[in-house]
Amino acid sequence: SLPSYLFYSSALMTVAEATTQLHPDAGYPLHFICSSLDKKVLEVSESSNRREVELILQNVKKFVDSWPKREWGKKKLSDICIMATTTNQKACFTEQLRSKGIKGVEVLTVYDIQGREFQAIFLSTAEPTFEDGSSKNPTKSPCGQYVFNTAITRAKSLVVCAGNPFLLMKIEKHMKNEQPNCWRDYIRRCIITRTFHVPSSTETK
Repeated sequence: SLPSYLFYSSALMTVAEATTQLHPDAGYPLHFICSSLDKKVLEVSESSNRREVELILQNVKKFVDSWPKREWGKKKLSDICIMATTTNQKACFTEQLRSKGIKGVEVLTVYDIQGREFQAIFLSTAEPTFEDGSSKNPTKSPCGQYVFNTAITRAKSLVVCAGNPFLLMKIEKHMKNEQPNCWRDYIRRCIITRTFHVPSSTETK
């Protein structure tokens, strides 16, 4: 009954899309929130990074405030994880959670999360890139297939990612992945299931 997303035959497959643990307000286990729709951008700016932190925290609060006791059991914020791509971003999330009085939510980097599971994972995809759009740290990049797979399979019920979909696919093109279209498939699924979100503030930027 776990919504475990696995690679098989170059595709992102779900073992149990009809999970009984799905948050009633989620509609589908995979969500994507656009922090930017700039097709020309090749580097993540500081403002883009802050924007992703803001969007992730808004959605953490949304799902925590509507915690589904029947599906997820007693409210336990340590069952929620925010994944950051850098230690600086991790510190930013931790500081913002503290300032908002949200206690218990885990904030981890990609390598911190291995071997652990959570009801929901919120992933910020902002990462340092070179001028050509390639990752400065490909072994820790969410666009690397193994890092991507680790992040997705650590969630029991819900995955919410924030980022620029065009930049993600550009970074992914530079990666030497056996499965080269992880993000394209993820985003496609979100579009099909109407869990691809473009905040009004993103539309106007």
